[in-house]
Amino acid sequence: MAEEIWDRVLGLVDQGRLEEAFEQAEAHRDEIPDSPQAHLLLGVVQAQMGDIEDALESFDEALSLDPSFELARLEKARILYDEELFEDVIETLEESKGAEASLLLASALYELGENEESESRLALALAEGETAEMRQLEATLRLARAARDDALVSAERSVSLDPEDPVSHYVLGLVLTQRGELDRADSAFRRAEELDPDTHFCPSRLDGEEFDEAVDAAVAELPEEFQSFLENVEIAVEEVPDPGLIREGVEFDVLGLYQGSTIQSEGWDLPDRILLFQRNLENISPDRQTLLEEIRTTVHHEIAHHMGMDEEAVRDAEGSTDDPDPE
Repeated sequence: MAEEIWDRVLGLVDQGRLEEAFEQAEAHRDEIPDSPQAHLLLGVVQAQMGDIEDALESFDEALSLDPSFELARLEKARILYDEELFEDVIETLEESKGAEASLLLASALYELGENEESESRLALALAEGETAEMRQLEATLRLARAARDDALVSAERSVSLDPEDPVSHYVLGLVLTQRGELDRADSAFRRAEELDPDTHFCPSRLDGEEFDEAVDAAVAELPEEFQSFLENVEIAVEEVPDPGLIREGVEFDVLGLYQGSTIQSEGWDLPDRILLFQRNLENISPDRQTLLEEIRTTVHHEIAHHMGMDEEAVRDAEGSTDDPDPE
């Protein structure tokens, strides 16, 4: 009987008939309120409807009735991950086992910058059988420690495991970008876009001269009082971060980097400079206008570091010149 209800409710979900699914799942829960499975089913429907808090309450109720109910724990963790509550994911899954739990836990650890622990958890997942999603994370973790050859092996394996998964092609594009294989990278990005055009795109690209001109334009837009502080600051463009920077803790997909002391501090013996990473900026830009805006934002963000200010403060000062008569 319970299996029939699950099939019927999930069938309604698949058809997009969420209100009907909710009514039936709620009635099922009310009929057998001591059933953890009934609370789980209701939570699954609530999650599909976007009622996140209610779904979490349903999963918690299922776990209160059966603390060993791993499926409810896993569904709860998935929602927490989607909500970017990564520490809560770790707390929820800390004692869980199984490939899915290990992968989700590894992903949350990566998002928190705990890369070594993430790799350890991922190894546990891979020990139970590989999936494309596992190899995607493995490729990303390898990029995070500048192991670009190994990352390519992982990314290509991900594609071979699931050629129709757009994320596999996207991750391959990221890896190839870091390796400087731009034509192959764009082919991978285009394939991801073909498979999921709502999420993925082929990046907009500029040649070196156009990119430099966009940087110059971004600097020229700064208020004059800020520009005077940039006389001894070099603004340089590189394709992607050097492996040495990544090994020092810089993220492989960082958009820009300020190296130096702020005008309010001392302790930096080298010339101050702002690094912009062209290919990373392009990779988040589906069109030229977006790319120009991302260049402008990143330039201003890194200058804010030099000024000892946050980006919002630079924006506020900028707004005072852009809009002479603010509301």
